[in-house]
Amino acid sequence: MNRSLRRALLWSGGLAALAVAAVGLWRALPWIAERIALRELSAAGVQVTALTVESISLDHVSVAKVALNEDSVRVDGIDVDYSLRDLPDLKIRRITVHGARITAAWKDGRFDFAPLEGFTGQGSGGAPPEIPAMLIGSDVVLDDAVATVTGLPGGPVTMPLSAEISVESASRVLAMIKASAETGAARLALRANADIDPATGAVSVAAQLDDGKVATPYGQVAGLSGAATLATAQGSIPSVELQLSARRMSSPLGGFAGAQLTASVDGTSAQAGLTLPGDDGRSRIVLTAKADNWAEDDVSFAVTSKVSGFSIATMPEVPKGPVTFGERPLAFAMTAKGRVRDPLTIDPANPATWIDRVTADGALDFDLPDIGVAPLLERATGHGDLHLSLARSVLTVETRSGVSLATEGVDVASFGYTLPPRIARRLENEIVFDLAPGPNPLLILRESGEGPVEAELDNLWRVSTTDGVTLAGSVRGSAAIDPDDGKISAWQVERAAFSLSGYDDAFQGLRLDQARIVVSGDSDALEGIWSVAGGGDLALGEGGAFDAVQAILSGGIAYADSTLRLQLGKDTKVMTGGGSIGGAVRVEPFAVTAAAADGPLVAVTRGEAGTTIRGGLVLRPSDVTGAVRPTEAGEAIPFTLSIPGVSLSATGALPGDGADLRYDATVSVKGGALAMPTVQVAGSGIDLDMTVDRSAIDGVLTIAQLRQTRPPPIVAPVAVTAKTRLAGDSLTFDVRAEDKSGALVVDAKGTHDLSRGTGTGDITLYPLTFVADGGLQPVTVFPIASRHMSTTNGVVSAGGGVSWGPGGIDSDIELKIEDFSTLAGDIAIEGVNGVVTFDGLTPPSTLPDQVISVAGVTAGLPLTNGAIVGGMRDGLPYITETEWKWAGGTVSSTPIRITQDGQIEDFTLSLENIGLEALLNLTPEGDNIEATGTLNGKVPMSFRNGGFQVIEGRLETAGPGILRYKSEAFSGDFVASNQGLGLFLQAVENFAYDSIRIDLDGQSGDQIEIALHIDGKNPDLYGGTPFELNLSVSGRLDEIFRRSLETFRVPDAVRERIQELESR
Repeated sequence: MNRSLRRALLWSGGLAALAVAAVGLWRALPWIAERIALRELSAAGVQVTALTVESISLDHVSVAKVALNEDSVRVDGIDVDYSLRDLPDLKIRRITVHGARITAAWKDGRFDFAPLEGFTGQGSGGAPPEIPAMLIGSDVVLDDAVATVTGLPGGPVTMPLSAEISVESASRVLAMIKASAETGAARLALRANADIDPATGAVSVAAQLDDGKVATPYGQVAGLSGAATLATAQGSIPSVELQLSARRMSSPLGGFAGAQLTASVDGTSAQAGLTLPGDDGRSRIVLTAKADNWAEDDVSFAVTSKVSGFSIATMPEVPKGPVTFGERPLAFAMTAKGRVRDPLTIDPANPATWIDRVTADGALDFDLPDIGVAPLLERATGHGDLHLSLARSVLTVETRSGVSLATEGVDVASFGYTLPPRIARRLENEIVFDLAPGPNPLLILRESGEGPVEAELDNLWRVSTTDGVTLAGSVRGSAAIDPDDGKISAWQVERAAFSLSGYDDAFQGLRLDQARIVVSGDSDALEGIWSVAGGGDLALGEGGAFDAVQAILSGGIAYADSTLRLQLGKDTKVMTGGGSIGGAVRVEPFAVTAAAADGPLVAVTRGEAGTTIRGGLVLRPSDVTGAVRPTEAGEAIPFTLSIPGVSLSATGALPGDGADLRYDATVSVKGGALAMPTVQVAGSGIDLDMTVDRSAIDGVLTIAQLRQTRPPPIVAPVAVTAKTRLAGDSLTFDVRAEDKSGALVVDAKGTHDLSRGTGTGDITLYPLTFVADGGLQPVTVFPIASRHMSTTNGVVSAGGGVSWGPGGIDSDIELKIEDFSTLAGDIAIEGVNGVVTFDGLTPPSTLPDQVISVAGVTAGLPLTNGAIVGGMRDGLPYITETEWKWAGGTVSSTPIRITQDGQIEDFTLSLENIGLEALLNLTPEGDNIEATGTLNGKVPMSFRNGGFQVIEGRLETAGPGILRYKSEAFSGDFVASNQGLGLFLQAVENFAYDSIRIDLDGQSGDQIEIALHIDGKNPDLYGGTPFELNLSVSGRLDEIFRRSLETFRVPDAVRERIQELESR
């Protein structure tokens, strides 16, 4: 083989081997490219979780998948076009990124975009990063990219975007970006052009926003558009211009058209402005702000805001909600200016980091329209000014013209709070709060950075209502406030004064004309004075009140050891113009003297378990006069009540767990006296002890002696004990009256409704058993009986129910009389039995036709076996009918009535079928008389000088009869000397009469004169010649009466009624 051939073969073999090697290297290029990319990305601090080089050629590389930093950046594909003339001169012409998915988090006020931070860092020595030569002249295209921002308050936002970036040279990069975002609440479209100089770090950006919209729970913005420019260079402060406008805005305040927002930053100066024109053409909100040296350590600022002509009620499209507005325009103006040192070191959540770095002066002037917040507040309005100044950690607040706020229709019940009706009623009306300007600031706060905040107060304020109530006060002092919890650790009061006037319903209708407190001191102790002046008509429940009460009280006030004490000063008179109690008692004007008790008038102590309250008062002796009217139709009964003194004391507790106030009060009266002269009643030794708490008022009233002053009294003196309990409007009582002998015992128990003035009760008179021989007699329990009653036997008791109301008193009390006998002067009453039902007590009255049986009574004539039908009306007894047995016949009467002065009206007895012989047998000569026939007639009766008298009564026989009289009482000599008597005795030995008339006339208890007029004849005398005989006889009625009692028995109807009552 020649040299040429060997040389050819060698070159051929070498080329073949080189070709084989080249093919192997080319196939390994994708793997080599992946390794190089992973190394470079890892060196840049980028965590690569996926990277696949799909293919590589002389002018193109295709990457299939890229994932960086836990999928913060994901790319579907990347195409890179380049020019490979030779390896040192590699030029990338175009990079196309397909389907990029970029996720960034909003965190701590900035975007956390860690995956790309390695590409945006500084170059060596702090210079901007250099653009690789291979990228100069290339284009970068972002195709079908999506950016997602997380951590936003409204949730994640996803924005489709596209970008075209042209790297023209090492000092100029041009970019055009399009992005859009649309969620349920917003739609935005943004276009931006950027011109970047990588060599110097200069950036110029122009952005455009087109037809965006934003919706929030508070309103919507439509037609949002604007432009923004940004220019910056390395080491310089960016320059920013921003202009935004909204075609339409809606909010709770109404609608706005053509809203404008401008902002600019030029070097170290920044300013912004916002203008909101209202739909009504009048309203306008303007806000401006400016800051100088904002990027430096010492920033000055100025802010102004102004609202004018703003009437929310007339604004269209105001959403309906709990907040309402009136038609009056809102006026609001605020200005503030000052300086801030080291703003970047300020922590907004920590006042200590900014209060000593800020120096500011501001003013706020406002005129609020009628604003309502349902259901809490119907209307609120106000106007005024506040001026604030902050310098060297000292905040000063003052007012130049004052502040006035007014509310109406405040309903705290909507928040679950319950207030007393008289306070809730005032909150419904207009309440005005006025804060007056003064020579000193209202408030000064000093913050030292360590320890408490020092506060100084100096204010003058007033709260007034439409019904004339005014609360005014002024406070001048200082306090130390813990900045962590806001608690006051120490305070000093130079002078604090509070006054309340015009309060017309302080307590049960009383009016508080003036109340004043002036104090000074510190957190350890306070001292001062207080005074209260007031009066009015004091309401005492349904139908009761004290009229024209007037009082002026004053004293000292002190606070120490967590206890506030009010001391009563000099003795003070409390006067009243009189009044009424329960509608039945009228009190004349009187005065009492209030004096301090042993201890403070009021002491309030606050402890860990809550607040305790205690106090006491003494009322000096006083006489109270008035009148009692038991019923509306009854007469008034005057009285005088002497009160030696009244002691009042009270304790209370307000638990710290929020429970209701608990309290106990006592009222004590000792040794009182009562006089009621017109009804001749007096009481002495009157004691009253009352206890009051949240549930009830309990009382015990004792009267050592309640007596009648008339001589002699009707009822013996009694001791009275009454126990009462008032719970709400219900009054229960338990009363016992008992005389010193223990024989007379009366109980009364029941309830009374104060709101209705009605009540019910039960009254019991325990049995009075009278025994003539050494036992109980009426005079013991009824002293008046000494004039009329003696030698009494029998049992008297009573009991039943009582009810009352505005119309009077009704009852069903039954008075039971059993086997009652007595001597009433010269009238003998025997065997009284019956049950009388009283249907009224003031005055006493009974049901009609009450029946009482009487075995016998001597009242001018001896009457037996009687039955009385009658009753009592208007306090006076009456008899409608009565019937008695007498002399074998029947005696009845016309109605018998008793007058108001205690006299018995004249009445007439009617006698029927009175046996002539029985009548004559009642005379001393009755045993010697024999007669036939009956008498009829009428006997008028009259009550004179304490006894009954027969006035010209007449009886006549019903027809002829026989009269025989023969007596040995007349001797022959006496008859012989009296010719007329002898003739009469002869005639009546056997006298056939045609008629007999008997005339009665006499005094009860004495001889009664009986005159006989007889017409007839004696067949044995003078041949039966007719003639007339006249004879008068007399006898003692008490002896005659007793002869007739042996045949008497209680009628069956009366006995059955008594047995029925006993069986109950």
